[in-house]
Amino acid sequence: MRRLFSQLAQFKPISVLSFGIMISMIAVNHSGLLNLIEWAVRDQWVRSQSSNRVETDIVIVTIDEQDIQELGDWPITDQDLARLLQKIHAQDPSVIGMDLYRDLPEEPGHEMLLELYRTLPELVGVEKVTGARVAPPPVLSEQGQVALADLVLDADRTVRRGLLSVLDAEDGDALKLSLGASVALQHLGKIHDITLEPVNLDRQIFQLERTRFVPLRQRAAGYPDAELGGYQILLNWSGDTHHYTRVSVRDLLAGRVADDLMRDRMVLIGSVADSTNDFFGTPYSTRLLRAGRPTPGVIIHANIASQLLYSALEGRPPLRSFTWPGQWLWIMLWTSFGTGGTWLLARRFRIDQGNPWQSPILLATSFSLGALLGSSYLTFMVGIVLPVTVPGLAFLLGVVGATNIYKHKCLVDANAALSDYSKTLEAKVQERTQELAHAKQVAEDANQAKSEFLASMSHELRTPLNGILGYAQILERAETLEPLQKKGIRTIHQCGEHLLTLINDILDLSKIEARKVEIYGTAIALDRLVSNIAEICQIRAEAKGIQFIYQPNADLPAQIYADPKRLRQVLINLLGNAIKFTTQGTVTLSIQSLPLGPDATPPPTLLLPESMPSEPIQWVCLQFAVEDTGIGIAPKRQEAIFLPFEQAGEQHQKAAGTGLGLAISRKLVRLMGSELNLESQLDEGSRFWFDLDAAIIESETSAVQVESPHIVGIAGEIKPCLLIVDESSSDRTLLLNMLEPLGFLCLTARGNEQALQIAQEVHPDVALVDLATPHFPGLQLIPQLQDLVKEQSLPIITSSINVFADTRNQAIAAGSCAFVPKPIELNQLLQELGACLALEWQYAVEAVADPHLETPDPVASSTVNKVPSPEITEELLHLAMRGNLKAIKASVQNLQAQDQGLQAFSQQVTALADGFQIKAIQDLLHSIYD
Repeated sequence: MRRLFSQLAQFKPISVLSFGIMISMIAVNHSGLLNLIEWAVRDQWVRSQSSNRVETDIVIVTIDEQDIQELGDWPITDQDLARLLQKIHAQDPSVIGMDLYRDLPEEPGHEMLLELYRTLPELVGVEKVTGARVAPPPVLSEQGQVALADLVLDADRTVRRGLLSVLDAEDGDALKLSLGASVALQHLGKIHDITLEPVNLDRQIFQLERTRFVPLRQRAAGYPDAELGGYQILLNWSGDTHHYTRVSVRDLLAGRVADDLMRDRMVLIGSVADSTNDFFGTPYSTRLLRAGRPTPGVIIHANIASQLLYSALEGRPPLRSFTWPGQWLWIMLWTSFGTGGTWLLARRFRIDQGNPWQSPILLATSFSLGALLGSSYLTFMVGIVLPVTVPGLAFLLGVVGATNIYKHKCLVDANAALSDYSKTLEAKVQERTQELAHAKQVAEDANQAKSEFLASMSHELRTPLNGILGYAQILERAETLEPLQKKGIRTIHQCGEHLLTLINDILDLSKIEARKVEIYGTAIALDRLVSNIAEICQIRAEAKGIQFIYQPNADLPAQIYADPKRLRQVLINLLGNAIKFTTQGTVTLSIQSLPLGPDATPPPTLLLPESMPSEPIQWVCLQFAVEDTGIGIAPKRQEAIFLPFEQAGEQHQKAAGTGLGLAISRKLVRLMGSELNLESQLDEGSRFWFDLDAAIIESETSAVQVESPHIVGIAGEIKPCLLIVDESSSDRTLLLNMLEPLGFLCLTARGNEQALQIAQEVHPDVALVDLATPHFPGLQLIPQLQDLVKEQSLPIITSSINVFADTRNQAIAAGSCAFVPKPIELNQLLQELGACLALEWQYAVEAVADPHLETPDPVASSTVNKVPSPEITEELLHLAMRGNLKAIKASVQNLQAQDQGLQAFSQQVTALADGFQIKAIQDLLHSIYD
């Protein structure tokens, strides 16, 4: 019980605050201080739901300035009014409402008008009973055909309420209807046989067919009782002037109106001329930023009539509002919500004491105010008026007050904690230790979440690349393609691999930081590797209009042991940055070699293959340099750009990358046993370089190649049966298109159950199972397949979009004999299939030779039948010395077009330029020039 009272005591300041705000806001609401703002909000709701529909049951005959000028006087004479009424009566309307004061004669034609009054039972005249009274037409008063022209104005002289009837104390408490109510009830009774039925006379509740009417009372909608005289309702406006069919007096008298326009309709006659000053403020005449045109009185009477008409026929509800008890409860609700909700939210999220608005409170406050406005608008659309201004102010005061109370409480608690700190230091140390342990757990959880995110991202990005790279490999093997088409497909393949490398950047950074990256050495053809990189970068450079130069030394080794994936990744990152930050000039890639001798040792992180010879190895130091004429890097920024997510350049250049390239490149170069160096001058350019120690592959081991020979089929007549298990139909189709042309008999299964059924019926020779990350159902399939075919060994190769080491290790542990990551590299897959099934392959003849192992002398092998003139040769040699391959290709193509005898020369130079063989072009031109 004591604990309960203690918790309740914490809410005492909030309770006092809430009570104070409630009392003050109820007083403000009672005084009407914020009525102008409340009315402005309601006017906006009225304007927002206005429609373009034209009222079909009401016709308004208007008297404008041109009518007054043509008739010659105002008020119009009784003779002109009689003619007007005769014209209207001839069309047989249901009722005629005349919003014109006619208590005095306007000669000529007064007797004629009086006689006409006696013959028009559908005519309703007007009088005014509030303020300065205006008597009705005597004849119409005797016949009981008079209504009220009085309108109810708010404090800002705007009509928002409709007066349906009053008890005239000066006329013996006679009940008198307003003009709009009178014409509407007569029309409903005459045309639709609908009458007003009393429901509760004491409370003045009436039923009009489908709608029940209740008058405003008890400070409804914020109006004091003194302003709620007569039978008033809130106007649910139908529309402004354009909502009604209007006819001018001159057109009606001249016969320019259709004969049946007014048949069985309500007709209202009123002035819209500025000189008559019969205008009033309405929601349609007010705007947020500008004043609108006031509304004629006849239009307001038409809106009252429309509301009664729609309420009876369509059930459109009249607007209703809270009386004072409901308003108090509404204000109390939002006050409690503001104070109590803010207090609970502040305690739940422990808002910042210095700036509590930088917290969920700001979002919750904005959302709550939006909910208040939204609920007000939605309820308005169904006929209920909810107060907005006073509840909203009460809510804001509650939020501010509760926030300050919470800040004060936090300050008191902080002071108390500070005073107790010296007494409980040991306990605080233990608590801090627990917090650190918790923080460590949070960090580990965050690291796990990051790993899961990276795995998911790898899956989503690699999936489409599997199709792109897969079909690029299939098309590269097609024999019907033209050389230009094959070159284009090869470029697509290279660019796709480059995109895959970029996708791996983020994954690599995570693995590098976790020290899970190893450098794998393999035999590579150096010139081929770098030429492919240069070809990709030249495309990007030409797209920007800059020159790309590849300058390898002539004495570079043909083949070396190195990690081609990581070397390619570093060079593409450096070249990509150089091209991105260079707008004019050149980007140059150069490679120089320096022999080291037999005592050199490999980097400790380089894993050499087991096939390396045991005798002393010759090593070489290769210096890779990338130089550009771009924007340069300021000295104070040269170290920062190697940090993750740091970039140089303008904002539009930063948007073109992730800011990880240089960070990953430096870490990879360090794993290779070197250091990535930088020299740069602002606005002049930059130069990145690193030295790489690599083992040279001697000529007797030159059979080791970077790329596998081009496999075209399986030797022998036996077709191995391959079971493909993959949930993706596109991936299954891709593998079929890859392997069936080579001679495999492929069966496909979408899931484990189907795979087991096929394996039991067919007994395949090998299975290719997708692990279907992230849940790895394929891991369950591996032992099930092996148990199913115990009588024969079934090798199982697994594949997955998830390329993390854990996935590979789990697959091998489950019984997989090999793992092929996606996107699938066909040559790698064929190597694994060949190893598992001991297959003998058939190779294409042209795939045996490796042009990078033995580069022919371009001069010696020249088949040039005709050479250009010395002047042209000198010009080409000048371009070659500058490394301008683009200009060289354009020049030799022009030579071929001018002289067909130079076709062989042009083709040879173009081929050398496509292969970035600048030195070979120089040697060829020197041999011709000399």
